[in-house]
Amino acid sequence: MVKQIGIYASVTFAGSIDKKLMRDLTEFHAKTNQYKIDEPLGHLNGNFDFLESLERSSLDIALELDRKKIELGERKEKTKRQRSRRLFDDELLSFSLFKELVFDCLISDQNNNREYTSGGALYPIECLVFLDRERFKDFPENMPSGVYHVNNNAAHLILVKNADKTELKKCAGIDDVNFMNVGFTMVFVFNMPKSVFKYGIRAYRLALIEVGSITTLLRQKAQELGLNCCESANFQDDQLSGFLDLNEEAFKPILTQHFGV
Repeated sequence: MVKQIGIYASVTFAGSIDKKLMRDLTEFHAKTNQYKIDEPLGHLNGNFDFLESLERSSLDIALELDRKKIELGERKEKTKRQRSRRLFDDELLSFSLFKELVFDCLISDQNNNREYTSGGALYPIECLVFLDRERFKDFPENMPSGVYHVNNNAAHLILVKNADKTELKKCAGIDDVNFMNVGFTMVFVFNMPKSVFKYGIRAYRLALIEVGSITTLLRQKAQELGLNCCESANFQDDQLSGFLDLNEEAFKPILTQHFGV
């Protein structure tokens, strides 16, 4: 069994976990973080015309050959998906709405089941929230700005560390161009040994499925509450992990999701 003493504490591994597999998955994850993101499109070498031709394109495997096709008809009603928003208004948020968003989307029911998809109900994705009390009009008294962990089964937020908005913005990739006036940010972290113990090499793929399900659910609920959001990978893993005091052998940041008005 894997003994996990809190999300940020040390994790001890028993012989039932393949340590080589853990190393291989760690190296795989690290390869997505080899390059700094100061210039996210620097690898294009200025080839923006070709990039423009790729955006909003679809793969045409017919290649103008005479292949049999099934026509799908016309769209009857547009899917009401909320568009991503990278810049938010400076209006203060309601903390009550924030709690409703978190409770409805992330908190377990009486059987410890949750509203989002997870392979085998394992739930290896942990959610942390960056909260700046100055961005809320009814933030709880005597609670500081900082990083909070969502305890899904106990239905509460646990303060992980105090942090001011400057620190929060720096490690989450927030500036005057990206996510200005963000209300709060959620960080989704993969508890790798928990998933590898059951799913082995497929653990990473199943984690991505779960993150996608969580962010989609949050986006739908945010739209109901009059909030906007945008998912982002605009962060540096080592910097974010260090700021969150994560055990980097076990916990891997996967995605952030920014919310505002």
